Amino acid sequence: MENVAQKKDLPHVFVSENSANIPYYAIISIAALAAALSVIGSLQSLVDAASLIFLITFGSVNLIAFSQKTKYRFLSLIGAVACAAAIVFSVIEQIDKNLVALIAIVVLIIAIIVARPFILKKIA
Repeated sequence: MENVAQKKDLPHVFVSENSANIPYYAIISIAALAAALSVIGSLQSLVDAASLIFLITFGSVNLIAFSQKTKYRFLSLIGAVACAAAIVFSVIEQIDKNLVALIAIVVLIIAIIVARPFILKKIA
């Protein structure tokens, strides 16, 4: 979060560090999100949420690499397609196991996508 805030994609408050050079607002916000997810579901749902977020991130990186015409484009495409398939299977499993946690993750993702442009306009 600190690196993203330094690039002005998040509010500058996440760059603030304490006397031990620890970005405490970033750590507190990540801990708060983890606590909220753990209250909504179990530790397993928190791990599943982290896995789902990783898959989304990794799939996005592969898709970007594919669109930028890297040397081995087909590997990036395979990675993006495999991540998409894993996301679908993960969501199906979460619908059966813990629908509330899945809804919370989807709401957070939508809130981030919708709120990001407004936050960027405020800090710019």
